[in-house]
Amino acid sequence: MKPEELGNLLINIFKNRPLKDVVAFSKDDAGFKKLLIENLGEEKYREIDRLDPLVWLDAIRMLYLHYVDKKKN
Repeated sequence: MKPEELGNLLINIFKNRPLKDVVAFSKDDAGFKKLLIENLGEEKYREIDRLDPLVWLDAIRMLYLHYVDKKKN
């Protein structure tokens, strides 16, 4: 999976949440894991959990930029 795909998944999961919720979650946080499993399912979660950390960093950057752009508009 490419960073853009993971970034879009994260944007869709967090689209109705405030930025403070996004900041509160991290990849290793049990709440974040639960949220991902609820939204993506166990199999898809296992797939993205195995992704390279650099893919995650780029996807999270994309998510934050989405919020920055959203706040500007």
